[in-house]
Amino acid sequence: MGVSTKAAAWKQRKRMNTMSMKDRMEEKAAAERAPPTRDEVTCQHCGFKARYKFHRCPECEEVQK
Repeated sequence: MGVSTKAAAWKQRKRMNTMSMKDRMEEKAAAERAPPTRDEVTCQHCGFKARYKFHRCPECEEVQK
């Protein structure tokens, strides 16, 4: 283990000690409980509707804009 690796590890441990893990975990749990959106997304080619965003339509395999 080199000197630079030890220094990087020490800096990372110091950074983790100052961060509040409880706040980070609560924020993550809140994001999982309430989805970011419930909007309906429609395929421009075939009209397939879903409640999640998709880049390629699962029905017609058309790439969305």
